[in-house]
Amino acid sequence: MTRSRLARFLPWLTVPLLLPLSVASRADAGELHVATGPSAGLTSWRTDAFVAQGFQAGYRPIERLSLDVSGRAGYGTVDQRMMAGIGLGLTGYLLTGGVRPYARLGLLHQHEESASNVWEKPLETLSAVGPDVRHRSAAQTSIGLEIRALRVKKTEVFFAVDALATFFADTRGPSVYGGGQLWLGMLHGL
Repeated sequence: MTRSRLARFLPWLTVPLLLPLSVASRADAGELHVATGPSAGLTSWRTDAFVAQGFQAGYRPIERLSLDVSGRAGYGTVDQRMMAGIGLGLTGYLLTGGVRPYARLGLLHQHEESASNVWEKPLETLSAVGPDVRHRSAAQTSIGLEIRALRVKKTEVFFAVDALATFFADTRGPSVYGGGQLWLGMLHGL
């Protein structure tokens, strides 16, 4: 292919990448959102349950898609372990407006360590370099419903509830976490 033909062809390659951005949205520059809330559930280990606090921040370049950074800190009953994780993901929204069903997919990196180690060696735990810290990676998913509670100009407060599942490939801990999460969040159009 000659250089001039390539120069005419390259702009057409960007069309599939830019097409989602051309969809009409409420804010031309997108929206930022933050949310936090508790979660609880069971794992694939027999008699194991967990409770955690979740955090999420994201950017919605269009109203039906969000790029998310999430985190959670919690406790698991078997081995009395503390857990902390950070994740990256995408959320797709089925509808726009006051009630928005959604599905989320992402990747998670989680640290697990016994609660006694956390209290005995807090600096090692915070820096995640202790010999007893289990580093684990997982795929995570959730489906849920986001409900607008209040809207003032470009800012909105919302509640959400979702069912979540996390799948780990290794056997150094439970391979599956499943449960529910409640969210309270704020969305701001740019």
